[in-house]
Amino acid sequence: MSVYRDEDVPLKDTSVSPPTKSTDASTLHFPLPLVAGLVVFAASMAGSMWAITSNVRDINTRLEMSAEIDKANALLQDERTTAIRDAVASMQRRQELQQYEIQGLKEAIGRLTKGTP
Repeated sequence: MSVYRDEDVPLKDTSVSPPTKSTDASTLHFPLPLVAGLVVFAASMAGSMWAITSNVRDINTRLEMSAEIDKANALLQDERTTAIRDAVASMQRRQELQQYEIQGLKEAIGRLTKGTP
């Protein structure tokens, strides 16, 4: 399909064939603000990923420390329980000894009041 003027000079018909553009990547040009924005975006993403990684590492460290503290607290509680049991057993032995001493004193007082040495 051709379009002609009155003088029979062919004109370019843009509706039939689209204008051709070069697809060569070496001729691409990007505006400086776009390039700067992309660099800043990439740097901020890298920084965010580093911060998240660091935070996860801190959380893992805190969890490990918490587990160690729980173990230490359990051992301390076991030691305290053992110490309290030993103290109670010692007090019970003292009470038994005192009861024997009291019984012996009662018998001695009973003999003295009867007049037998």
